[in-house]
Amino acid sequence: MAARTAQRAVTAAVAQRNVVHPPPDTPEQVWSTNVNVRATPSTSARIVIVIPAPTTVYVKCQKHAESVSYGGITNAAWSYLPQQQGWISNIFLKGPAWMPGVPECP
Repeated sequence: MAARTAQRAVTAAVAQRNVVHPPPDTPEQVWSTNVNVRATPSTSARIVIVIPAPTTVYVKCQKHAESVSYGGITNAAWSYLPQQQGWISNIFLKGPAWMPGVPECP
């Protein structure tokens, strides 16, 4: 009985923590420097922040939007970064054009 009560308390505490501090989304690697994160998935959108160096970002979801070309490669997928509250072209993320395991944005 005590173990069951303790387990319910732990479950409730974890649920409360996730409301206050949501668990991270899918980690992905930015491979380039000075990458623009934009307000919408478009190169003409306002720049929210610039990622100055290769780093890990957390991706909530991705969608097909404006094509971006860089280094002879073109990609039309963009990912939403909730911590930066903006969008990054998947062309600047390590991996395939469409990130496996990342859901499509509604």
